[in-house]
Amino acid sequence: MWPILSEVLAPGQPRSDQRPVRTVVCDDVREFRLLLRLELEDCDDIEVVGEAADGCEAVRTIRELRPDVAIVDLVMPGLDGLEVVRRVRRTLPDVRLLVLSGLHASVMAEPAVEQGADRYLEKGEPLPALRSAVLELAGAGE
Repeated sequence: MWPILSEVLAPGQPRSDQRPVRTVVCDDVREFRLLLRLELEDCDDIEVVGEAADGCEAVRTIRELRPDVAIVDLVMPGLDGLEVVRRVRRTLPDVRLLVLSGLHASVMAEPAVEQGADRYLEKGEPLPALRSAVLELAGAGE
């Protein structure tokens, strides 16, 4: 019996049928953005095309780059993440919005989804879960 394709491709090897998922990371902590970039770009199916350190920059960057997925923290200077989600959803309905926050999902997931977020993850989740969520939101999940 022949192995299925996912067993043949080494982890991290790009799929030949699609371009990488274009992703923007929005978080006010530079070191955390770097950590996310390193984790996401460890997967050849994801490309981090931009970063933002505050809410206003997040909206501007997402509008300019039109990524497949934007990862948005809730607590940022300028505009908070809920306002970022609301503004982006209103003008770019095709961008998938993943809220990644240190605030408990039991408290903030519902308001985030009500504003237009597609998914909510807590920052305490294992980093590979973030990578999987990005791929799933972009329709590139396994």
